[in-house]
Amino acid sequence: GESVVLAPILQGDTNGISYLWSSSNPNNLLSSVTDSAIKVTANTRQYFTLEIRNALGCVDTDSIYVNMKQPAEVDFDYLNSPRCENSIIEIQNTSTFTDEYIWKLNGKVVSRDRNPDFEINNLVDNTVTLIGTNLTCTDSTTEVIAASGLRNLLQLKDANVFTPNGDGLNDIFDPGFEGEFIGCVDFQIFDRWGEKVFDSNIGQYGWDGVTLRGQPAKVGVYFYIIRIANEEIRGSVYLSR
Repeated sequence: GESVVLAPILQGDTNGISYLWSSSNPNNLLSSVTDSAIKVTANTRQYFTLEIRNALGCVDTDSIYVNMKQPAEVDFDYLNSPRCENSIIEIQNTSTFTDEYIWKLNGKVVSRDRNPDFEINNLVDNTVTLIGTNLTCTDSTTEVIAASGLRNLLQLKDANVFTPNGDGLNDIFDPGFEGEFIGCVDFQIFDRWGEKVFDSNIGQYGWDGVTLRGQPAKVGVYFYIIRIANEEIRGSVYLSR
């Protein structure tokens, strides 16, 4: 995308010299095709050719190959992974032709790694900027991570039926947790009469259909409560055998 000036070095009879420039790519921008020196703007590597003619009708041609440095091109994907407090941004860097990286969170440099992880306050908007460089070029991109409550980040499953019959298919009721919550999740399940049949706050997030008394739970509807930090999520599941 940058421009370069091309100019010939002439010898011999230069009286009445005329110039005719051309490019191997007709889409290039030449400031002129008849000036002695021209400015060209190119986006690909290619040849530019000059034909000269003097007053006696003598003709000569020459070409020059314009090469390019590959520009740095930065981009990234991310996963906003919730925790007991705040959340962790897990970066997947998809940049190309880039050697060095600077990551900024809300204007402050937080990492120079290729694929960093860093903590954010998920309850407010956060601005993540990546600046990438190679030997000659710099590129940057910015992503605004919108504020999101824990409930939205959890991405709980929609499953509301499970069949703990030992066939290896859908034997566990797992509401699904995107994130790491060991030690800060209270997951309880109750039958229709309000009796607790499952209780775990140590990171065991799936119920196998066995009650706290060690007996297979009866077929029917069960109700669950999930408490994480200040969030409380309620729902129901049908146990079928």
